[in-house]
Amino acid sequence: MTKRFMTKYLKIDNSGNRKYRRRVPGGLQSGLGKKEFVKLLGKTDDEAMKNYGPYHAHIEQLLVSTKSLSDPAELLKGRCFKTIPVKDSLRESKRLHRAA
Repeated sequence: MTKRFMTKYLKIDNSGNRKYRRRVPGGLQSGLGKKEFVKLLGKTDDEAMKNYGPYHAHIEQLLVSTKSLSDPAELLKGRCFKTIPVKDSLRESKRLHRAA
């Protein structure tokens, strides 16, 4: 008995490659800077199924995270975390070194 899984975003192109293709929701397109996610998952069904789950989970998390941001482009730029200017971090490391 062969097991079949529902893979909504798995497509087979003309050369037989399995690709993940998914449209980006309209409200997130400008923030993400793309209209769809496309990734080659493999040349065989087994290879594609092995790669589908982790990549799909990554895209789901990206979309959920982007919806919660006021500026979705910040997620892709990596600026959703507080950054410390270099000179301040050097001062802090010197202070900690003197205290030790």
